[in-house]
Amino acid sequence: MSELQSGWAKVSLAELGSWGSGGTPERSNTQFYSNGTIPWLVIGDLNDGVVTEAKTYITEEGFRNSSAKLLPPGTLLVAMYGSIGKLGITGIECATNQAIAFCIPNQEIVNLRYLFHALGYSKESLLSKGKGVAQQNISQATLKAHQIPLAPRKEQDQIAERLDALIEEVNACRELLDRALSSLTRLRQSVLYSATAGELTKEWRNEHIALSSNHDNETPTGFKFSDAEHFADFRFPACWEVARLGDVAAIGSGVTKDSKKQDRTDEELPYLRVANVQRGFLDLRQIKTIRVPHRKVKELLLQPGDILFNEGGDIDKLGRGWVWNGEIENCTFQNHVFRVRLKDKTFEPKFFSWYGNSRASNYFLSVGKQTTNLASINKAVLSALPVVIPSPEEQQEIVHRVESLLADIARMEELCQNVYAKIKQLIADLLDKAFRGELVRQNPDNESASILLARILSERIDQSPNARTALTKKKATMKKFTAKSVKEVIFQLPNDMFSFEQLHQEIPSHYDSLKDIIFELLSEPNPSITQFFDDSEKAMFFVRGNL
Repeated sequence: MSELQSGWAKVSLAELGSWGSGGTPERSNTQFYSNGTIPWLVIGDLNDGVVTEAKTYITEEGFRNSSAKLLPPGTLLVAMYGSIGKLGITGIECATNQAIAFCIPNQEIVNLRYLFHALGYSKESLLSKGKGVAQQNISQATLKAHQIPLAPRKEQDQIAERLDALIEEVNACRELLDRALSSLTRLRQSVLYSATAGELTKEWRNEHIALSSNHDNETPTGFKFSDAEHFADFRFPACWEVARLGDVAAIGSGVTKDSKKQDRTDEELPYLRVANVQRGFLDLRQIKTIRVPHRKVKELLLQPGDILFNEGGDIDKLGRGWVWNGEIENCTFQNHVFRVRLKDKTFEPKFFSWYGNSRASNYFLSVGKQTTNLASINKAVLSALPVVIPSPEEQQEIVHRVESLLADIARMEELCQNVYAKIKQLIADLLDKAFRGELVRQNPDNESASILLARILSERIDQSPNARTALTKKKATMKKFTAKSVKEVIFQLPNDMFSFEQLHQEIPSHYDSLKDIIFELLSEPNPSITQFFDDSEKAMFFVRGNL
């Protein structure tokens, strides 16, 4: 965190409002969830903005039987598990689960939007405090001890207003990019659909293929197979051949990953998994190895031009694939990936892969085996896939044109991604400028953050009946009453968190003198203690820091 501007202070989140976390009604009790009316937020509902809806609702009975709390609009939400630091501001009255911490800011001390932006600014620091292996998390105590730069109160309003306006403009640009990328995704799919329907090469056919006097080769036609209904209104030139995939290709599956059946003397080879075989490309960043019996190595090695189809699993994996071009020497494939090897070497494997990734999708979903969110195909289903077969020359022309168009789309997507990166950096730069105190004009007449905090502390201590009672009972007995001696006492306290009354019991000195030293410690460049007001206890507390 950069050096603070004059009038600013570094404070813990605990000092800025009332903190807590939610709760979860018993999952097995359907009465707690069925026809619920109370919005109940989980981390997935947080959107780094104003949250106005929830995916889950709980009943009033479920609310009463859990530790969930009803939060008013204008409450800050912070994720503590998994997506640490993901933020939200309630735009509705709602409850949350225990993975979300909430803060109802003390508006006298901090502007809600300022606090929101400050947490976004310091998110990396918060992430570094995560604990755990499988899922990083932070405790509420860690979150409350997290520090942010606090500007003078009036300056906070100006900073929040300025950041909101600038980030709104940046987000408008981001929305335009989102729409552009969505359009490019649709354009890529449209290119494949046009290519596999013969539309991209219609003029080429007119120039290179003589029309029969007895038959119009350009008359659109469809499949005559019994399962043609799975291809809806798909039409293609009448001059194209049709066949089942198994008639034009040899189809096989790969090695079963079973350590019990593997022999240490077997040959260890790199192999492709479902994760490596994506839709229209191969992801070769992580390649694992598997042992293959020597007698099967030659049979199971991939060859350039082999087309790969995934067996399935999640629906998005069903039938997706791409062409192997010999990227890794002596590579094989697992049994959940099908290898399709075209018999006619003049055929273009990329054409058949694009066809599988576009036209065959509905066929795979309709004919394959399906359960909830899962789907799979077997060798018989893949072999029976109806395919269209342009002439080898037209296949080559299709591949040439599609690759050119997809390259143009890829370049446009790269441009969009570059702008995304610049937008991300722009927001980071705006936040950095804001919390260096350089985004709005400084006013030396504004009450400083440290004086504000000290004033509020003084008011609350003065209003505390326990403190006034202690004042009449205690007498000064400490001979050497200094900030250093008070620090020594604080260091000996049993807990990091303590109240003024607890400290006063340890130092039965003059009440006002101890209060003055507390203010002095709070105003240090690197404060020895930080303060926060606990609304549930209706009392001010301190947290021990760098003593």
